[in-house]
Amino acid sequence: MHKTSTTGQGTKPNSEKDASVNMIKDGPYVPSEVESKWTKFWFEEGLFDTKISPDRPKYSIALPPPNITGNLHMGHALNGTLQDVLIRLKRMQGYDVLWQPGTDHAGISTQMVVERQLRAMHDEENQKKPKEERKPFNRHEIGREKFIEQVWKWRNQYGNQIMKQYERLGVSFAWDRVAFTMDESYVKAIYKAFVTYYKEGLIYRGHRVTNWCPRCLTSLSDLEVEHKELKGHLYHIRYPLAEGQGHLVVATTRPESMFGDVAVAVNPKDERYKAFMEKTVKLPLTDRTIPVIVDDYVDRSFGTGALKITPAHDPNDWEVGQRHELESPVVIDERGKLLDCDLVPAAFRGEDRFKARKDVVAQLEEEGFIEKIEDYTHGVGHCERCQTVIEPYLSEQWYLSMKELAEPAITAVEEERIKFVPERYAATYHDWMKNIRDW
Repeated sequence: MHKTSTTGQGTKPNSEKDASVNMIKDGPYVPSEVESKWTKFWFEEGLFDTKISPDRPKYSIALPPPNITGNLHMGHALNGTLQDVLIRLKRMQGYDVLWQPGTDHAGISTQMVVERQLRAMHDEENQKKPKEERKPFNRHEIGREKFIEQVWKWRNQYGNQIMKQYERLGVSFAWDRVAFTMDESYVKAIYKAFVTYYKEGLIYRGHRVTNWCPRCLTSLSDLEVEHKELKGHLYHIRYPLAEGQGHLVVATTRPESMFGDVAVAVNPKDERYKAFMEKTVKLPLTDRTIPVIVDDYVDRSFGTGALKITPAHDPNDWEVGQRHELESPVVIDERGKLLDCDLVPAAFRGEDRFKARKDVVAQLEEEGFIEKIEDYTHGVGHCERCQTVIEPYLSEQWYLSMKELAEPAITAVEEERIKFVPERYAATYHDWMKNIRDW
């Protein structure tokens, strides 16, 4: 440790007077001056560069790579500090240490930043052209290769901001090994891992309902979806019995998806619907009939207790559909428009989902299928990057089978080779790992 005391190297002031003299001479502690000085010294001396000795024990930590489009926040600082403490401790204990740093290309957010930049350049060029020659910006016309070139250009110009912030924090990264998730070596490692898992039967292609952004045209993980409380409506729609008199009333917030309905589900314990179970109902505005099924998933207290099942456009409906071996027709496309197909009435084909909602409700009211419409506030998923409302969408994706991969991780905790502090978090870990889904 660097000392500035006037009482001698390695000693402490032995009185309040000594301490006050020391303060007057050296002045108050100014972090920016001290930290920048020592960070510069550590860098120049290469003190944290990777050094490998076959005779020493090894210790390593991989930094969870932050997104290049962002800035560090307090969470990054806390996480980095804790890792730095462990790395420095092991270094002083004689270990060969590796604290692997890097940044994440953050596909969607980087794409949006670069896209905005390109759009601005395009608009500037457009203004120089006659009106009849002006065209709206479309990244697809640029092509994949040129777009990736722009991403690299942006990254080289702006994407190192986070590493500069870590540098100011004085963390003891292996600075000679800073990586980026689009580096050639990194990409090769990903390809190798993918092929290895595929050959082992752990990676497969399958259909599942995902969070889909109609604007970014990509699926999103649950972590990339922001849920916002929005004021909307709960539409109570009559589904007439296919034979005889009477109807079921189904409550939904998304009537535009009804053309993908394949069943109406009720709870087997719901006495209100005993007479309807195993019968069929007419799907309003169409000439189709669909079955009334029973499933414990249905919440008797929500809406009317009768639930429209649209497997291709709701993840929970998808699970119900799988249990009952129902079809999963897609009626809303990847851009959020109703499909031009036989399942969708001609009047609504090609309409944006929100316009279709209004038009479908108007048609239902006109034909006497609306029981009532209630004001309803509920959480609606939005794309984290562009704030577009998420569309649950059945699509083919690659999945990694997690059960086999999770077993060694579970065993390591059960055998206490890995311990949680506080211990109660082990229960949370086990619950997560034992119920983990393919990813």
